[in-house]
Amino acid sequence: NPDLEYFLRNAGKADLAEEVRDIGETVRIHYIRQKEQLGLGDAIRLARDHAGGEPFAVLLGDTIIDPPPGQRPGLRQLLDAFEQVRSSIVAVHRVPQEWVSRYGVVEGEPEPFDENLLRLRRLVEKPRPEEAPSNLAIAGRYVFTPDIFDMLDCTPRGVGGEIQLTDAMNMLAAEEPVFALAWQARRFDIGNRVEYAKCFVEFALRRPDTGAELRACIERLLSDPGCPLL
Repeated sequence: NPDLEYFLRNAGKADLAEEVRDIGETVRIHYIRQKEQLGLGDAIRLARDHAGGEPFAVLLGDTIIDPPPGQRPGLRQLLDAFEQVRSSIVAVHRVPQEWVSRYGVVEGEPEPFDENLLRLRRLVEKPRPEEAPSNLAIAGRYVFTPDIFDMLDCTPRGVGGEIQLTDAMNMLAAEEPVFALAWQARRFDIGNRVEYAKCFVEFALRRPDTGAELRACIERLLSDPGCPLL
């Protein structure tokens, strides 16, 4: 982004300009706009030409994944499982029963060699708590084989008039094995305002450049709610 780099350098922020340049040199970014807002399934379908007939990962932007100390990053856990089963796989995590109506929920049988890896029977999009097949909610990370595109092409519009990814995944699971991984990681659903705030605060508290000052500010607010932030 030459304009941004120029602005940062002129503002005396050469270190930030270098960060921007490093990002641009490390990755190639392609983007596609949906002509109609037809849901996640449609958005993934539009990426078909970019996947090049290879397995690919889907990372939803409203989800932040935070593995516990000593665990591999969430996507790496999913990729490791994919390399083991060589089939489409989705990350899931356990949620309170009253939350299942917010998410896609899976039903499956644990594999004999790994109780955290389930072969899927079906996925249900935002079920009522009393009808949910489990409390294992889709966690915003997937690895798909290219076969998902054929399923998306023939998936009719579903809930909300959108092409539901869960519908396509159910069709795929009827044709070939599809798995879910109950991974070792926390999920922040930052599409939810409270979760976004919690995520922001928690990560900011961990950083050496922001943690001490923010912690002191929070402690002042808790001891005296009328205390100004500054």
